[in-house]
Amino acid sequence: MTRAAILGVVGALWLLGSASAQEATPQGTRARVPAAKALADKEKAARADVEAARQEFKDAKGAQARLEAADKMAAAVARLVEAQKQFQRAQEAALQAAIRIPSGRDVAERDVVHPDDPIERFALLTPGGPLVVEAALTIDGKPFRQAREQLIRDLIAAADKDKDGKTTWTEALASPRFTLGRINSPNEQTRTALIRNFDKNADEIVDPGEARKLIAQFFQGGTFSLGSGAGFVRVLTANGVAFGGANNQANLLELLDTDHDKALDAKELAAAAGRLKSRDADDNDLLAADEVSGVVASPVQRVDPRGVMPAVGAVLLGPAATQDGVHTLILQRYKNADNKLAAGCFPLFPQLFDALDKDGDGLIASREILGLNEVPPHVQLTVDLATDKIGDGLKIKSLSAELTKTQEATESKVVELPGVRISLAASIGPPPRQNFDSIGASLLARFDKDNNGYLEATEMAGADAQFAMFDLNEDGKAYLAEISAGYARQFAPQMTQVVANVVHQGNSLFQTLDTSGDGRLGLREMRAAAERIAALDKNQDGVVGGTEIPETINVSFELGRNSPYAFVSAAGGLPPRPVLGGPNRGAPEWFTRMDRNGDGDVTLKEFLGSEADFKRLDANSDGFLDPQEAKAAESK
Repeated sequence: MTRAAILGVVGALWLLGSASAQEATPQGTRARVPAAKALADKEKAARADVEAARQEFKDAKGAQARLEAADKMAAAVARLVEAQKQFQRAQEAALQAAIRIPSGRDVAERDVVHPDDPIERFALLTPGGPLVVEAALTIDGKPFRQAREQLIRDLIAAADKDKDGKTTWTEALASPRFTLGRINSPNEQTRTALIRNFDKNADEIVDPGEARKLIAQFFQGGTFSLGSGAGFVRVLTANGVAFGGANNQANLLELLDTDHDKALDAKELAAAAGRLKSRDADDNDLLAADEVSGVVASPVQRVDPRGVMPAVGAVLLGPAATQDGVHTLILQRYKNADNKLAAGCFPLFPQLFDALDKDGDGLIASREILGLNEVPPHVQLTVDLATDKIGDGLKIKSLSAELTKTQEATESKVVELPGVRISLAASIGPPPRQNFDSIGASLLARFDKDNNGYLEATEMAGADAQFAMFDLNEDGKAYLAEISAGYARQFAPQMTQVVANVVHQGNSLFQTLDTSGDGRLGLREMRAAAERIAALDKNQDGVVGGTEIPETINVSFELGRNSPYAFVSAAGGLPPRPVLGGPNRGAPEWFTRMDRNGDGDVTLKEFLGSEADFKRLDANSDGFLDPQEAKAAESK
């Protein structure tokens, strides 16, 4: 209602009051009837106007409230939309993180591969500078990349459901034969993020390079990977007993150096056997690395199964290496006080420094670091690994002038720099195999509720992707052979991968004494400690110290992890393969039974006969019975 209308209503009410006052006079009586009617009409109209004004005011107030509510709802909707966008971005970020290895870095894998090229190159970060290793790698005598490239072709072909010769990413991610059980029924959002991450050319088609990257991300590393076994131990004795240690870097120098001068003199060497035996906590005449360090370890230390651990003591070179990645690691390890790579930062390899410093300014810049791919290698190796039969193992093809070969055995080689001992090893035998038939039979026994000899999808409710991985012919049935084959396929990527484990083990005294290479010191080895350490005294000054006690770096080559958990040996890089009888092979059964700690010797403590019998059998009177003495006694 307008202001004029309101004033009109008020005026009408005033007139109504004035007319009422006139009615009391004689003149008002004469005009009573017509005036009353007129006033009544005006009152009615005025009241109607007031009611209309009230309703209009009420409607306006409601509209304002509704408008305010609408504004609040719009703001809430805007916040909800933004929250949904943030949630979607967070989901995509989480997915991107999930499809990378635990280190948070992209897995190093080549974009372009020549299957017949067996060469890989990496640098060991020794105390005196990066040592370049070049290895020609083969599996069963063939260039190692051939097996992975064949696997990639097989996976892509198996996912081509419509058989049009082109496998789309949608087909691949829906195929259990392609994902091998690692990607379980991705939803649309997950599938979109995966395709965006791996379909680099955005053509929606899976090409070998893209599949190669996916396998590297999801199956524990690229075709060639650097791994680190530092801190993880598995030692297999002759009896197949597993020992573990949380820290395999047993510092014997710290234990034997009683005057703390970082060297061992004649007095300390004379006391070495007793000092070592004093750490034999369980008094079994066997000293493990964790007994030296005082760290109690669990029976087995497991490596995270989600991926190969990045090697902190080595850096990958070659086409998959990046300039920034290599430079960051080299700079971190060798930088001077000015945070630069300058002359003198590679004390053992001055020629390498000069070769990398191409502009001759006395510094190695980031743009120059990939010259490590072009310099002559310090060590050239050939490494042949086996899947079924005996392989050629590791052979040294060439060494630079800075290196000296000091030891050569069937499965390991040792080369040395001043103050650095490098053990190179590769198993000549095939890795242990999983019994997939046994695993399959166990699964069948667990889920085959109607005992009809095969699994149906309903019997594996909630595990549809796993069932689909077994039931490749899609007949709705998964028999034992199909289940076993499904598990075997899951391990195929690991059997087409070569891993070089790099372990920095501190000073080499423990390895010097561990002549059996089983990662422990037996009583015989402890008693021989003084003699073996004294042999390190190259300058014959009666003191063993400085570079005479080199730092040890173990490098071992193996096929990729063939089980969900990987193990690395403490001694020489490779877990010793247990063989029937081990060091006691060919010895009489009574000898093997008496050798309770499995060190290949029987001491008087272990001997079950009389002391006189022991002395009679101990032909060389060294306090130990060895397998040869036991066999000699049997022949008499």
